[in-house]
Amino acid sequence: MKKADTSSTGLWDAIKSFPSKLKGGQDTPLTIPSAIDIFWSGLGAFCGILLLSGLTQLLEPAYNLPLLYASFGASAVLVFGVISSPLAQPRNFIGGQVLSAVVGCAIRLALQDVLWVSAALGMSLALVVMMLTKTVHPPGGATALIAATANPLRPWQGFQFVVCIGIGSVGMLLVALVFNNLHLRKRYPMFW
Repeated sequence: MKKADTSSTGLWDAIKSFPSKLKGGQDTPLTIPSAIDIFWSGLGAFCGILLLSGLTQLLEPAYNLPLLYASFGASAVLVFGVISSPLAQPRNFIGGQVLSAVVGCAIRLALQDVLWVSAALGMSLALVVMMLTKTVHPPGGATALIAATANPLRPWQGFQFVVCIGIGSVGMLLVALVFNNLHLRKRYPMFW
């Protein structure tokens, strides 16, 4: 008896099910938190970003260490707004940001003359590294993209960016640890 070719059947089934998958229905949308929770999350995000921008004001002129990057805005949404998400936990936040910065810088160095390829490769490899290390943090994708397209390269062959991301991540995490746990109904982190 001849065995049926299941690879083409599996692909055909995936194609046929595609329209039904677009309907959603597997989960429910986020609910609107209480007014105090919204206020507290907003105030925490304000304090976290204020710390990074204040430190940037102090450290960038003297030490050329900018600590405020756009990807930290997205991180603030996670670590102050949806603190129970696995993507917002310290391991994911620090690991995802720093590993993505390393990958982005390495790809930028390797592909110095083809920024359009380094952008795609840096971000996608950062995702792979985050998945392999259990440190997925969506803003890390933005961090990798920033590093992979840096023009010109930052000092230390671009790796000064990694130091800045590391310091910024630890600073914002410290604010999140204090701020989120001052709220009586919040607990952060869920795991390390």
